[in-house]
Amino acid sequence: MKLNNKFVNLPSHDFSIEVVEHKGRGNPSMICDLLINHLTTRLATIYKDFYQTDIDFDLSDSILLAGETIPDFQGSGSIFKPMVFILGGWATDEHQGKRLNFDYLIRSEIYTFLKENYRFLHENNFFIKNAVKMIPAKLIPYLTKNNVIASDEWVAMGIGGYTVLEKIVLSVNKYLDSLIKNSQPEIGEDIVIKGTLEKSSLKIKIDLALVDYYVKNKTDYKLKINDLKNLLEKYVKRQYSQKVNIIINAQLTITGTTIENMNFGRVGDGNLNNGLISYIYPQAMKMSYGKHPSHISRTYQKIAQTIANQINIKLNKRTFVWLYADKNLPVSQPKLIHVQIADYQIKDNPLIERIINKNFSLLSI
Repeated sequence: MKLNNKFVNLPSHDFSIEVVEHKGRGNPSMICDLLINHLTTRLATIYKDFYQTDIDFDLSDSILLAGETIPDFQGSGSIFKPMVFILGGWATDEHQGKRLNFDYLIRSEIYTFLKENYRFLHENNFFIKNAVKMIPAKLIPYLTKNNVIASDEWVAMGIGGYTVLEKIVLSVNKYLDSLIKNSQPEIGEDIVIKGTLEKSSLKIKIDLALVDYYVKNKTDYKLKINDLKNLLEKYVKRQYSQKVNIIINAQLTITGTTIENMNFGRVGDGNLNNGLISYIYPQAMKMSYGKHPSHISRTYQKIAQTIANQINIKLNKRTFVWLYADKNLPVSQPKLIHVQIADYQIKDNPLIERIINKNFSLLSI
């Protein structure tokens, strides 16, 4: 397979300041992304099982609206207005005389997902508005058939490898998750970690929700924040020996998420493929949540990330990969592959060619 490739050298990043953010699973936009990712995966499988064919859909026009609450200590707060998840886009509920109860299906899947991933989100405080437009079935050709033409134009991006700061931010999130499960249940799932590395000075700013049920009073609130800060300082200093500044901004909540009272979320505003938002590095234009798993956007995002990871593993260099799909070309032949590797000469590199060709050959069997 002949590829129209562009490989360029990327100078070693030597910025005076680096800023990295990670949104936890309880962040409003991450709830949207994770919910929609779950729904699209399940809906594709259900369509296939029920109709014996692949049927397209798009649920990317979904948003999560904030509710209205007054939290209080020892779980005595009140919910006056529930948060509302508006599921938007288009799908199919009838094909060849067979009808699917779409509304029941999506509600069942959403509440099952919430029960498995969020301790305090349920039917009583998380309402669902089904605004999905039902249209005649759009059938999807199999991706593994040779010369299938791309269904859309799309630019996908993959990032291989992590900087020191990125590793610390992801590690802090993992550590907070372990605290929620094991010793600090007052920490809500809504966590946003922003790391800043300026010269050798590291600042970790954490915005998080506290669950009012586990907080006795104002004194206990301050004590829990202080204890958490001390734990985090010790944890981060085991990974970073220079100056470390931990800042915690906590909001008292009933559900452990800020969507109950102030923030809203929308599909595509969460983390990128590598679980981060790195502000000074190249970024993808948007994520593809809501599309069918076989949509060109999700296919190319998966391949771009796989290629970037494989190159990074082989060369131990920070790698960026862009793929551009053209509507008029087969999915196995992207119009452009753009590879950047930090501080590495890659022109006409056979290793990179082999990695790329191997991943795209899987689409043209």
